Amino acid sequence: MKKNGLTLFLQSILFVCVIISLIISLFLNIFLTVTYALIALLMFIMCYNNYVVYKRKYFSIIYLLFGLIFLVEMIVGVINGI
Repeated sequence: MKKNGLTLFLQSILFVCVIISLIISLFLNIFLTVTYALIALLMFIMCYNNYVVYKRKYFSIIYLLFGLIFLVEMIVGVINGI
């Protein structure tokens, strides 16, 4: 039970970090790669929480796919040097 509370806490902290990084990336375009990385990490943690804590198997696949999409977008941004 303690591990589930930790992941839910981490999810809420990452959500706040994503909001802050989205605001910063409006002014600094280079920060967009960090925002994609945070969103990808948030999606992976949300996938884990949905699968383990809430027992929603099918919705976890959607979070996993979006996490992979943002991860690829981050890698492409690093390679292209946004």
